[in-house]
Amino acid sequence: MKWKFWEKDLSPETGNVPKTKKTAKPKDLPFSVGRYLVAELNCDPDWVWSLKSISTADEGKKKQFKVLVFSQETAAGRGIGIHNADDLAAHPELILFEGRYEKDMPNVEVTAVQKALLRVSAA
Repeated sequence: MKWKFWEKDLSPETGNVPKTKKTAKPKDLPFSVGRYLVAELNCDPDWVWSLKSISTADEGKKKQFKVLVFSQETAAGRGIGIHNADDLAAHPELILFEGRYEKDMPNVEVTAVQKALLRVSAA
């Protein structure tokens, strides 16, 4: 009988496996990034707010995030499902913008990666 129930047995036979690090999932575009794309880069607002992003915390910074922006519609049109950051890393041709932003601050640095796929506003 095993009396040390507080110690986990991480062997595969018991079904207990160590937890793996979760990767970020696609979410709506952060407001500050979307505003930057519309105001500074003159992108079409309707198109910008249909984009998705994957944000990961920047190392050593508490409220600074790295952001990758992509179009879920383009990925679905090519038959590619983007469910986490690893899926997007496997298809870098889908990344439209990349950069950094600070949460609750107006500091945004975003650059266009795929300039051929951008939709610029007519106004």
